[in-house]
Amino acid sequence: MNLSELRREYGSLTLDEEDARKHNGNPISLFEAWLAFAISKGVEDATAFVLATIDAQQRPDTRIVLLKEIKNNGFVFFTHYTSKKAEQIHQKNNVAMNFYWPALARQVRVRGSIQKTSRLDAEHYFSSRPLESQISTCISNQSSIIENRNMLEMRFQEYMQEMNSRHNTLSCPLEWGGYIIKPVEIEFFQGRDRRLHDRLLFSLEHNAWNVCRLAP
Repeated sequence: MNLSELRREYGSLTLDEEDARKHNGNPISLFEAWLAFAISKGVEDATAFVLATIDAQQRPDTRIVLLKEIKNNGFVFFTHYTSKKAEQIHQKNNVAMNFYWPALARQVRVRGSIQKTSRLDAEHYFSSRPLESQISTCISNQSSIIENRNMLEMRFQEYMQEMNSRHNTLSCPLEWGGYIIKPVEIEFFQGRDRRLHDRLLFSLEHNAWNVCRLAP
């Protein structure tokens, strides 16, 4: 397989300093505009991003998670607090995230600190999820070793039957909740033809965002 021959041009979308000024120098506002544009163009899984953490042996680890809320000071996702990523976050609370929308030749890189959201936030989001998703959360100790898939399916069906017979709602498990990533750097990348890409880096210094252009 000759991968060196796989290449394409990136189209006519642009990124310049005027885009930063339109959003008063606020990169989170610019990100919201980029995400809304990606969704409007039918980009699948536009809220998916790579979350990078570091384990106890200083080895990097990554996985895809879904963005569920954008706040004025950061980005929110939800997960099991017993998962490997939660364990790594507990040990080292500096993380990175990367959104990539190949159809638009755009990506957004974020670096920052991470902390748990409030219990109220977790309960509010959990209650908005479909019942099937709630059950999956309750029966799965994420990242733990299981015997086989059949066991998981059986537990799911048992839980579903119990819920249907009781007509009750599920409570948000205590070991499940949200995290907010508070950025200190956000880089916007716009692929351009001839590989003359646009890159704007926002850096948080003394509670104010500074922006500069980076070479491709």
